[in-house]
Amino acid sequence: MGKTVIFGGTFNPLHKGHIMMASLVSELDFVDQLIFMPARRPTHKNTHGELIDVVHRYNMCKIAAQGINKAVVSDFEIKSDYDNYTYYTLKHFTQRYPDKEYCLLIGADMLVSFDKWFRYKSIIQMCGLMVVKRIGVDSQDFDKMVARLRNEGAEIYLLEAAVPDISSTEIRNRVEDGAFLSSSIPPEVLDYIKNNSLYKGKY
Repeated sequence: MGKTVIFGGTFNPLHKGHIMMASLVSELDFVDQLIFMPARRPTHKNTHGELIDVVHRYNMCKIAAQGINKAVVSDFEIKSDYDNYTYYTLKHFTQRYPDKEYCLLIGADMLVSFDKWFRYKSIIQMCGLMVVKRIGVDSQDFDKMVARLRNEGAEIYLLEAAVPDISSTEIRNRVEDGAFLSSSIPPEVLDYIKNNSLYKGKY
């Protein structure tokens, strides 16, 4: 049975780093589906009012998914009445679709602090972890966490990829710099941002 991969995040905005991670995973033979899961109310970061309406973030994911094999977008976390803890999202999907096998797609920076996630031990019992190794993450800390989680029973897939180190925060701060945006955001998503005047004047 192939894997259903959940790719969660704020996608604020969605950028080429997200696209490269999703595209890499969607081409794996043992992956059946990749689900973009935009969060309505993220629990792992303080956005300080920088989070645009989730409808726009959902639409950016829809635009991106059109160009990625096996990709779809879920509105589950958007419609949920509780904080978007990954544990609850996985619990919903594994109980509603018990015939599927799940993986969570995350970057190496997220893995290093994975033991701080809400009920992380339950998460690794419900799904595997698909980790894209990125620049800027301490390799020693990363290797230690991989070993620790595997010792606790985690199924971890390590993916080597030249994913650019793109910061959504920097994108938001330089939203009026067209050249910078065009190098960091897919053209169709950039058009959506411009047409809806997103971020402009907020930072």
